[in-house]
Amino acid sequence: MDDSNASRFMKPKDSRSRAIGIVLLGAVAFVIGALVTWAILTQLARHSSVSGQRTTTIDGEPQHTTVNGSAATGILPDVSTLAPAQGAVTLGNWYFDHHDWAKAAEQYRKAIVLGLDNADVRSDLGSALRFDNQLQAAATEYETAQRENPAHENSLFNLATLYLQSLNEPGRAVELLEQFKTKYPRSGAIPRVDELLQEARKRSTAAPSPTAG
Repeated sequence: MDDSNASRFMKPKDSRSRAIGIVLLGAVAFVIGALVTWAILTQLARHSSVSGQRTTTIDGEPQHTTVNGSAATGILPDVSTLAPAQGAVTLGNWYFDHHDWAKAAEQYRKAIVLGLDNADVRSDLGSALRFDNQLQAAATEYETAQRENPAHENSLFNLATLYLQSLNEPGRAVELLEQFKTKYPRSGAIPRVDELLQEARKRSTAAPSPTAG
């Protein structure tokens, strides 16, 4: 058998070896990719269930809410395995869903003191205070949420509805709603903002001048 024949007969074996190697590498890459994906999804699910932050939008009277798609239950959640700040937010959300505004506010404040200070927690704290009839304190928390995260739509929306529906200051509500439209022109809340803006303008026009008299 000459060299050319030997070379010809070796090629299929070499090709099979390369093919097996490629398949093995592909299998290893697939397993690694699957493990990485699983780890990412696990962390995301854990974050969602642990923090339970909803960035609640307030428009009118409080409604029964859901957390992560499930109706609020009457059983206080077990937060013993959570970090203290995350546990406080979880409890705050539970009390919020059960309309225990004072305890919800207490837990949100605890979370903030423990280091979990963000626009979501501040906005939900503002809403708990709002429903507990601490209106100026609620406004302060919404404003703080906006300073911490200017891209946080719900805190500005909540602040506007607070002035319109609770503080009876339609002129200020007009300013905030117009600001909302400027900052978030593509927000899904724009149709409702337009409705509130129309209402605020009517009430602002109808309201007597402070200097009238």
